[in-house]
Amino acid sequence: MKICIVGASGLLGEGFQRVSKDSKNEFIFCYAKNKIPNAEQLDITKEDAIKSFFQIHKPDALINCSAITDLEFCEKNKSHAFNVNALGAKKLAQACNIHGSHLIHVSTDYVFDGNAGPYQENDVPKPISYYGQTKHESEELVLKENENFCVARTALLYGWCQNKQNLATMIISELRNNRQVKLIDDQQVSPSYADNVAEMMLELAKTKISGTFNVTNSSIVTRYDFGILISEVFGLNKSLIKSISIEDFHWKVPRPHKSGLLIEKISKVLRKKPLTVKECLIRMREEEVRKEC
Repeated sequence: MKICIVGASGLLGEGFQRVSKDSKNEFIFCYAKNKIPNAEQLDITKEDAIKSFFQIHKPDALINCSAITDLEFCEKNKSHAFNVNALGAKKLAQACNIHGSHLIHVSTDYVFDGNAGPYQENDVPKPISYYGQTKHESEELVLKENENFCVARTALLYGWCQNKQNLATMIISELRNNRQVKLIDDQQVSPSYADNVAEMMLELAKTKISGTFNVTNSSIVTRYDFGILISEVFGLNKSLIKSISIEDFHWKVPRPHKSGLLIEKISKVLRKKPLTVKECLIRMREEEVRKEC
């Protein structure tokens, strides 16, 4: 099976690169700006570029990880964010339709307002940020193009990444440098290890499943609890972690407060089940040890 990963230079894209090494499938990795080895550049905002790519490669399945995820940037650059996150997804869906490729479009828990989480797949989206709005619109555009395509929502991705730091790597770095870390203790989230998410999405791609699925780790925790787990798994000083309220964090763009994604639906269809956050952090630690050897 030939599988194309669009947005392969990002955090989730790197997860796909790692897990693909143990797969018998053929992979085509694409990046937008951050060049990576053995990959092709693809601008999903340009129809001609997409058309040419499909004519050459003809993938059986395409997983779209490409998106502008910086909430503050999206608020300040709405036209650009919409062009990439929503219209780019639509262009890929149209090309997949023409060439008979199955599309899995990666979305987010930020399509919800965070007032009544954790959320099931059929709960009504109500984004509170422009980023969340573009992702909600991208979901509708993709499924309107073909109801047999798949929307895979994930949340708070973490893991090793060359191009961008994330909550887990920031916590590890700060604690290793003996610096205090302030983490929110009253915001509910679903941390999602990029490698485990990639594994689950590859299984969805192989079965060409349709519909909307929550694809996260199986644990719903606070950011503070997540930090404590990291300190325990990596053997770091948990006393450096201080709790803070979401109201005192002063984000310029609001985040969902009581969020989290429920994974009962995907657990019923997957052979490889979602792992707990602790299981994934242990894998993350083992991955670091392998890189050092």
